[in-house]
Amino acid sequence: MLRPHPPTDLAFLADLLRRYPVRLSFRGQVLPEGPLRGEKLGQEGDLALYWEGPPPAKEVQEALGLLLRAFAQVLALRERELALLKAQEETARLLGLLLHEIKNPLMSVLGALENRPGRGKPFPRGSGDPGDRRKERPAHPEPPGPGPGLPAPGPGGAA
Repeated sequence: MLRPHPPTDLAFLADLLRRYPVRLSFRGQVLPEGPLRGEKLGQEGDLALYWEGPPPAKEVQEALGLLLRAFAQVLALRERELALLKAQEETARLLGLLLHEIKNPLMSVLGALENRPGRGKPFPRGSGDPGDRRKERPAHPEPPGPGPGLPAPGPGGAA
């Protein structure tokens, strides 16, 4: 029976090994376990497929060759995935270490700021607080005077 979608895991290999008299050799291991015998149908990298029994039909040989190539590609992708996961773990560990090394000096600076004299009081104006960029202005500005050494204008505006 055909499946509507291709398998997303390696279960198709177990199904192949159950359905057909084949043995698969991968990096010195034989699946299913047992002695390696029969006619070699194909090889893809470290994978080799052996047929045990009378020679298969041409269509079966072609289908098994396609499955072998697909399985070799799936294995290569899985190995890449494992390598990427390992690299990701190493990167996360390195970032954690770097953040720890950066955080320790910053915590001592923050502690020194918290323990400074006058803690909790706002910075006085003009004390160099970078957040205070305004110039000091009186709450109620006085009208401009005539200047130094000149008499102030009278009630009618005349001097």
